[in-house]
Amino acid sequence: MREWKFALIVFVASLIPFLPALSNGFVNWDDPNFITLNPIIQGLTAANIKAMFTSFVDGNYIPLTLLSFATNFSVHQLQPAGYHAMNLLLHGINAALVFMLLRRLGGSSLSAVFGALLFSLHPLRVESVVWATERKDVLFALFYLLSLFAYLRYLDGRSLKHLLLSLILFLCSGLSKQMAISLPVVLLILDFAERRKWEWRVVIEKIPFALVALGFVAVAYFGQHSAGSIMRGAQYTPLHRVLLACNSLTLYLKGLLWPLNLSAIYPFPKDVIAEAAYTPFVILVVVLAIFFGGKKYRPIWVAGLFFIITLVPVLNVVPAGSQMVADRFLYLPSIGISYLVAAAAAGDGVAGRVRADRAVLSLQPRCWWYYPHCPGSGPKFGKTISRCGRIPFARRHIRSSRSAIWDFRG
Repeated sequence: MREWKFALIVFVASLIPFLPALSNGFVNWDDPNFITLNPIIQGLTAANIKAMFTSFVDGNYIPLTLLSFATNFSVHQLQPAGYHAMNLLLHGINAALVFMLLRRLGGSSLSAVFGALLFSLHPLRVESVVWATERKDVLFALFYLLSLFAYLRYLDGRSLKHLLLSLILFLCSGLSKQMAISLPVVLLILDFAERRKWEWRVVIEKIPFALVALGFVAVAYFGQHSAGSIMRGAQYTPLHRVLLACNSLTLYLKGLLWPLNLSAIYPFPKDVIAEAAYTPFVILVVVLAIFFGGKKYRPIWVAGLFFIITLVPVLNVVPAGSQMVADRFLYLPSIGISYLVAAAAAGDGVAGRVRADRAVLSLQPRCWWYYPHCPGSGPKFGKTISRCGRIPFARRHIRSSRSAIWDFRG
C-alpha cells in the first residue's frame, strides 16, 4: 500500500505545474491537421475508424492517437480543455509508472520518487504535455512503459502470457507513434540490467518484437516519404548524416542538462560541416565516459544505453521534416537519466542490498537441499529477499522452488 501512496504523490505532483494548460486553446501548428480540421476524428463511426487505420495524417500513421482524439471529440467536441485534460492525465499516469519502474529496478521509494519527478517536471516536458497534438508522446510512452512492466513480469515467472502481453502493448505503442521501434533493444537492456543469463532464448524471444519494429520502420518511412519529408540525395551525404546524428545527440544532452534558450523549432544547420564538426568529439567523450563509468557503476551503462537507443529513431540518420531536433523527442529517452539519478540517490543502500542478497543466496541452495523446511525456505525466504532489494538474481533462485510464495510489496 505504501508504494501506491508514493505513486499517487508523484501523479498529483506531476499534474500541478501543467494545470494552466487547461485554459489553453489549440494552436495553428499541427492541431488543425490532426484535430480541428481533421474529419476522421469527428465521430467514432466505422468509416472514421477504418480511415484511422488505413491512412496517414501529415505523413504520420498514428491510429490509436487519432482514436483517442475521436473519443475526446465525442465528449468535448472541439472544446480544447478536454483534449488538454487527457494529455495531463496520461502524463500523470506515465510519471507514476516511471516511479514504479524505478522502484522495480532496485531504487528506494524516495530515490524513485525523485527520479520520477525529475522525469515529469523537467522543462522539456512542456511541449509533450500541453500541446494537444502531442498526445502522440504521452500515449505511446504509456503503452511503452506498460510493455516494459509486462516483460519484467515475464522475467519474474517466465509466463508466456506476460511476454505476449508485452508484445501486444508494444504494438499499441507503435500504433500511437512509431518512435516506439526501440523497444526490442530496450528489452535486451532490461535483460542486462536484471543480470539475466545470456543464452539463445534471450534472443529468440525478441524476434516477434523485432519483426513488429521492422514493420513500423517501413510504415514510418513510407509515410514520411509520401509526405515529402524524407531528405535524400546529394543534399545530405553519409558524412553529413553522421555529423547531424552527433549534433542532434549533443543538442539533446545540452537540453537535458541545461534547459535554457528552448525553442519550438530547431532548424537544420545551413552548413553542417562547419557547425557540427566538433560534435563527434563530444559524443566520443560521452561514450567513453559511459563505457568506463559503467565498469565501476553498472547503472551508467543501463541509463546510457537506454538514452541513446530510444533516441536513435530521431537522430537524423535518415533526415526528415523541417527541424533537426525537438524538445518533445526527449519524453521517453529522459527516463534513462531518471533511472541513473534514482540509482545514485539510493546511494550505498542499493549496493548494500545487493551484497546482502548474494550473502543470503550463497547459503540458501544448501539450506534448501538439506533442510527443505528450514526457516529460510519458501515464503519466508521470498519475503527476506523482497526486503533485501528484490534483485532478479534472488528471484531466479526462488523460482527453483515451485512452493515459493511471492510477495513483493516490500
